[in-house]
Amino acid sequence: MHKKRLLIGMCSWDNPELLKACIDSILHDLDLNKDGIAVVLNEADNQSIEYLRSKKIPFVCLPENRGVLAIDYLLPFVQNCEYFLNSNDDMVFQEGFSEKLIKAMEKYYPCSVSLGFVENFPSANHAVSVDSELKSILDKASRSSFHRKAAEGKYDRSHHMVGYQHPICVKRKDYLKVGGYSGNWDMDFQSGWGRDDMFPFLLKRSNKEFVFITLKDSHFFHQSSATMKKLKKLNPELASQDNQDTFEVKTKMPLLQFKQHFSSFSLHYYIDEKYN
Repeated sequence: MHKKRLLIGMCSWDNPELLKACIDSILHDLDLNKDGIAVVLNEADNQSIEYLRSKKIPFVCLPENRGVLAIDYLLPFVQNCEYFLNSNDDMVFQEGFSEKLIKAMEKYYPCSVSLGFVENFPSANHAVSVDSELKSILDKASRSSFHRKAAEGKYDRSHHMVGYQHPICVKRKDYLKVGGYSGNWDMDFQSGWGRDDMFPFLLKRSNKEFVFITLKDSHFFHQSSATMKKLKKLNPELASQDNQDTFEVKTKMPLLQFKQHFSSFSLHYYIDEKYN
């Protein structure tokens, strides 16, 4: 298997239209001679399989929904890349994002690098730029508007920010060092609030110098809660799972304390000047 510079991995749960919009935006940006994409299909559906085969994109089929932790079924692919971007299928990426990710990783390491959100409603997340004119990533006019405004710098910030939200890029060696996103298949909390904080905690514990950066000038258009809305209908108990106690037992730190120091909900969300 040819070693890739950047591998973009994602899970998809019977969302063929979202998956197509997401991957089409990525394919406009990647040099597939040196970069790659791989997908885990939770409860694999035929439409997604056919699309991925048509694009010659490798994928793993699961008979059931394993949630976001299923990303680690891509570990054999991660072994063959330098950088791994853990993404979701409910995103459309700004053109030029991959080169900015790599440059930031090279400049600021040890670090993770994430992109800024663009959503169509207000959020407490400081990484979110609100654009109420956008409708859905499935809406062609909204995608075109996002790409145009992003290219014009409409969503840019003055500084990079603190944050580790998806999509999150790390070096292969760091991803493997902490046992992947699942932390060596730790299934104690698969979904719900706090799941996305455990992986950054493991990175920080492995290297106290590690920083979490959200780029000021590269963004993605987010179809907010697309998967969570479906999960709430099918498994409301799992969707509403609150992992604060689980996080604190495992880390000896309150979840809110970790978020306030290191996430894009931080009280001090512009990162130190040396990272700008």
